[in-house]
Amino acid sequence: MRSLPLLLGCWFIAAACGKNTAPLEELDASTLGAPSEMPGGLPTAGPPDGAWAAGAPPSATTPAWSVSGTVTLAPELADRVPPDAVLFVFARVPGQRVPTAVQRLPGPRFPVEFALEAGHAGEPDDTSPAQLEVRARVSRGGMAGPPQPGDLEGRAPGLVTPGATGVTVTIDAAAGEPGPGAPPELEPPGPAA
Repeated sequence: MRSLPLLLGCWFIAAACGKNTAPLEELDASTLGAPSEMPGGLPTAGPPDGAWAAGAPPSATTPAWSVSGTVTLAPELADRVPPDAVLFVFARVPGQRVPTAVQRLPGPRFPVEFALEAGHAGEPDDTSPAQLEVRARVSRGGMAGPPQPGDLEGRAPGLVTPGATGVTVTIDAAAGEPGPGAPPELEPPGPAA
């Protein structure tokens, strides 16, 4: 007798769900005829004043800045990259912790090409910084954020001007260890005395 309410409840849910769906034939615009037959009409692909009539629609807005190049891996670290690792390439304004652009690349096979643009960090940015710090990290756990033990890191030598192409970022150190070519002002701080 306990199963009767459960059985009735399942039947009621199944019957109610069937009333909220329509067969695909009913929703096919080609069988409906002219767009005016649809309630509200079909959405237009362009502006109502026909501003695109003279040519193709405008392309997406051009980003305020971009940086592109290649991420390489120091040969001595090649065996420390698991197949399920994720490569993060990011740019930030020197002295700031929050990146202005990030690119996530799962399962990297080095060398890896990258392209960063304003707004890649989630918020549109219409200003172009004077200089950028470009870094890369192989995350063993696939997580963004602060480096974790076992992650590998690297950076472009020096600061990069927005618009630069051919930037090389070399991953040459484990997280928390300065790389061989790291400038002193960008190295992680040492232990407190």
